[in-house]
Amino acid sequence: MGIFKRDVMHQGVWCIKDMKTDAYKALQKQSQAKVSYYSQEVYGHYMVYLSVVIIFLFIVKRFIFYKLDRLARDVDGSRSSNAFVRLCYKVSAFNRFFSYRRMPFFLCEFFGLPSSLGNLAIICAGLLYSLCYTLIPHFWYRECRGFGSPPLAVRAGTVSTALVPFIYILSGKSNMISGLTGISYEKLNVYHRWVSIISFIAAWVHTAPFYIQSSREGGLERLAYMQKHNVLFKTGIPPIVFMTILCILSHSYFRVVWYELFIHLHWISAVGFYIGLIYHCFQMLNNEKYMYAAVVFWITQLVYRAVVKSCFKPNKGFLKANPCKIARFMSSTQDNQCYQILIENTNEFHWGPGQHLFLRFPGLRVLDNHPFSILSLYEPSADGKIKLVIKPMNGLTRKIYNSVPETGFMDGKVFVEGPYGGCERDYNSFDSLFLVATGTGIAATLPFLLKASQDIVSGNTKLQHVRLDWIIRNNDSVEWIAPELTKLIQSVPKKFFDEKAIKINIYSCHADGTTELDDKFATIYKCADHDSSSTSESEEKAEKVEMNEEKAPVEVFNGKPAMKQVGGSIEDELSLRNIIIVSGSESLKQEIANKVASMQRLVLSSQKSVEEIYLHTETFGW
Repeated sequence: MGIFKRDVMHQGVWCIKDMKTDAYKALQKQSQAKVSYYSQEVYGHYMVYLSVVIIFLFIVKRFIFYKLDRLARDVDGSRSSNAFVRLCYKVSAFNRFFSYRRMPFFLCEFFGLPSSLGNLAIICAGLLYSLCYTLIPHFWYRECRGFGSPPLAVRAGTVSTALVPFIYILSGKSNMISGLTGISYEKLNVYHRWVSIISFIAAWVHTAPFYIQSSREGGLERLAYMQKHNVLFKTGIPPIVFMTILCILSHSYFRVVWYELFIHLHWISAVGFYIGLIYHCFQMLNNEKYMYAAVVFWITQLVYRAVVKSCFKPNKGFLKANPCKIARFMSSTQDNQCYQILIENTNEFHWGPGQHLFLRFPGLRVLDNHPFSILSLYEPSADGKIKLVIKPMNGLTRKIYNSVPETGFMDGKVFVEGPYGGCERDYNSFDSLFLVATGTGIAATLPFLLKASQDIVSGNTKLQHVRLDWIIRNNDSVEWIAPELTKLIQSVPKKFFDEKAIKINIYSCHADGTTELDDKFATIYKCADHDSSSTSESEEKAEKVEMNEEKAPVEVFNGKPAMKQVGGSIEDELSLRNIIIVSGSESLKQEIANKVASMQRLVLSSQKSVEEIYLHTETFGW
């Protein structure tokens, strides 16, 4: 008769027509004695235990590196003599040798996988853990549906619900996990997506047994009856539908192509999912405690974000927009279009190198909230401006670009939210800082160059060497950061460039005019007042002749470099402790990450005086 039988007999009792008999009730008690409904609450606890352990390990990791960084700033440039410290660096290098490696980009895009093997390993471990606790315990189905809910369905439902608080915590830009671990929300976003997917898988495993067993025992007629008269069948549909929408639309294709649609449907579906789920599971195995936890964390994070990070901050910027000026950069090519936003810092907004903010434009899609890296350094003076360099894509950024005149500025107002992100580690505890960027990725790396250069000149850092490698499409892109580079060249004493303490390389991929850029930076360099001591007229003439023969501090190369070439040159310049910060295309991050992973052999082998090689990549794929 196949799967859709009209009725099923168990030990001489029919599962449907004998439901009110004493024999049926006796068998029902036996089934519950084997695996009781209430005993399965513990499977939700197991998921909470796993999540807490993972968070705790990241907290321990943060604490250890905080101590190592403080120790590194207090010692000279020699290897640590502490055996425990050396062990920590070795263990870190071994972990980074595998975890820094990147998956092929097309696999990550198609399957929504995390790019690094380290994140993939943690997610796979969590998925395997949840599947083992869901599928390995037996039995899956009860002999008759009337004996109680299928144990497989109950286990899976509890597992799925227990993960909901972590989904909502990880969704917040300001969240407790970021505060405890130091990992910025955009890097936690991959865990937000995959905890959601694991919960989604468990939710469908929870749903299927009810339909399968009802169909087995009474066919489609029984299934239709249950769907009409069983409250749990009816209330279970909305949350599973909303969760399916959330997971499907979270695929990278929808986030990239229809970003605005994704954002608005995402929060609407999240609210609908929460309401539907709490109505479905209320007072069932105490599952409501997970829903209470989810809403408490969610609301707390929203309030904190509004009061601390946005225009609701209780200071002079309360509910006030910042004035701004928007202007296009001149470009000779269609694919190099870009514009800048200069925001008057009137609302006591502080930020650090590598951080980003979110902007809302009143009168222009005020509900849209877009992230942008901050190119400029924070200056305490009131006239310090927030500079953003933006490449127009689809949606809001393209609409703004089209509304800006080809010449001159367009005045506007923006609501500023942030700052967010930044590097987890303090670059001042390292000996060398390497910055690699492509295109507008320079917005995330240039502030590190500017601040590190100031610190090197003032002597307020352990850092001895900072280097920037920037790959651009053509020479026009230099206009984006020309004022900052000019200020840097003019303010840094000559000896720091001569001794290669500060090194800047620019690679122009599709241009022949690198000589003009060399001359431009050489002129800036020669005009800079590097030496404050007085000299005689003859000495000044001799110095000018010498400087005319000197090479500009910014080296410009014609042609796109191979990423292996950039990575290899970094390896040749490694110091004792090194930090590498990368921002730009996915191919750049993949190549550099794989190269840095292979560099860990230098730490493990002890053949070269290298104690640590740390990699930080800017992530803007949410």
